[in-house]
Amino acid sequence: MKSTKIYFHIVLISCLGMLSSCELAGLPLQTDYKYEYSKPDAHIGMTAYEFIKKRSTVDMTLFFYAVEKADYKAEFEKPDRTFLLLNDVGCNRYFTNKKITFQGMSKYDLQQWLNQFIVLKVYTSLDLTMSPEIVPTLPSVFFNQSGTLPPKVRFLSIDPVLVQNMNTYRVLIDFAGTITERDILKCYSLETNILPSNGGVIHIFDHYPEYYPKDTSHPEIP
Repeated sequence: MKSTKIYFHIVLISCLGMLSSCELAGLPLQTDYKYEYSKPDAHIGMTAYEFIKKRSTVDMTLFFYAVEKADYKAEFEKPDRTFLLLNDVGCNRYFTNKKITFQGMSKYDLQQWLNQFIVLKVYTSLDLTMSPEIVPTLPSVFFNQSGTLPPKVRFLSIDPVLVQNMNTYRVLIDFAGTITERDILKCYSLETNILPSNGGVIHIFDHYPEYYPKDTSHPEIP
């Protein structure tokens, strides 16, 4: 029993010596870590154009091609705008059942096509409601044999269902929620509230938003 006590004291003294040596060697003892919460920052530190260019190597090859061919870099660097960007899936869906591609469109046609995705005011998901709101876009003018067609109208709203992993509401384009067939074509943002350095907001979609109501009397309108 006595030898056991002596052994215990030797071990205890050794442990205290090791702790002291750590402090003498400049190695602080481990302390409890205090978790510091930081909010995710939506600022990306680049303009909308630079963002599109960067994503062109991932999933925006077609949209970047359209911007470049249309010579629209400046339009995607102007401040206080909402940019409704289509990834490659959305662009390919647009050309489904159409007899034209970006490569077959003129510079002017591409400018008209891109205008509908540039909103002349900032709309984050917090600025919208479930009621579709008419938003001002760059004017898109289309022509047919009888002359100039009426300019299109763009609507923005939010999805009533909260996206948990994004902790926000997705932005919807041209969705009124009253026509059954539009439920299938529901165009909502995959990524939302991205803040470029030119002072606006970006929402990304993978479905081409048709204008509402769809002008069936002029099927030639993109």
